[in-house]
Amino acid sequence: MKTRRQRGFTMLELLAVIMVLALVAIVLFAPEPPSKARTARIVCFNNLKQVGQAFWFWSIDNNGRFPMQVAASSGNPLEVINAGHIAPTFITLSNQLNTPKVLLCPADLKRKAGTDFLKAFDETNISYFVGLDAAQTAPNMFLTGDDNIELNGKLIGRGRSDITTNSVVSWSDERHKKQGNVGLADGSVQGFSTTALRTAIQNTGTNVIRVAFP
Repeated sequence: MKTRRQRGFTMLELLAVIMVLALVAIVLFAPEPPSKARTARIVCFNNLKQVGQAFWFWSIDNNGRFPMQVAASSGNPLEVINAGHIAPTFITLSNQLNTPKVLLCPADLKRKAGTDFLKAFDETNISYFVGLDAAQTAPNMFLTGDDNIELNGKLIGRGRSDITTNSVVSWSDERHKKQGNVGLADGSVQGFSTTALRTAIQNTGTNVIRVAFP
């Protein structure tokens, strides 16, 4: 009685199996797409990069000074921002910014993006603080950044706030999961945890940093 020989894999069948296994591996080990929160933080980071560049481009035509260092009598908002109104600062930078949309963090659900820098533009279109003492000669000073900062456990409100090196500051949980982005006077942008934020304040080179919040 003859026994039936088992047929081996043909080359075509073997290639098909390899392709199926490869597809399974791609599905199982493919990197996950960035979460919505992570994407928002990246967009926010890039926004602040553009804002920092706008400050620097503006300073080229103004003797190396930022708008916060130029008197209102010269058409710029030194006195106004000292009173805690930061919209005029960004209006001054309108030619460099091109659009007010970069002033809104996508994770900021309390405000809405501005459409232009005309009369309707105000602090309700801004997610970022402005450092009043930022200067090119002080590269570690805070220039701008996420405004969801808590001082002694309470969210800092609109207007000017003086933060000392002894202040207990932290990020609130409402935007980047107790993290945030800060643009420094040297034009760089840094992502900070609460611990890193406190260290950065210590490294500004001054005991008090004056900050205006929208």
